[in-house]
Amino acid sequence: MAQTIESYLRSMVDYEVSDNTIATILYKRAIISDSSIDTVDQQSADLALADLYMRCSIKPTSFTGAQDSDGGWSHKDSTITMSNADRKGLIVLANDIYRKYGESTKADIKLVNLW
Repeated sequence: MAQTIESYLRSMVDYEVSDNTIATILYKRAIISDSSIDTVDQQSADLALADLYMRCSIKPTSFTGAQDSDGGWSHKDSTITMSNADRKGLIVLANDIYRKYGESTKADIKLVNLW
């Protein structure tokens, strides 16, 4: 079975991405949900990926996965920390794709440490 556009996009980032986020990106790019990646044109797939990179670049600095416990058993999903360099890298990747297809690049985000 061919990979769907949703699984392709999720596989390209190391961050948890909600179904709603993916659905919104697909809607914005007029990509039909559950489409095989083979049936989505390269430009649309690339621009959806750029949108996902931008969305990931605004995630919180640190976020913790779900934690379950029952009696003596416990399970905790991973904690992910995103550095300013990670954010800049995602923005650069996204802007490179936007430029490739002649879309205006998103404004560079300047991060200021308030502490």
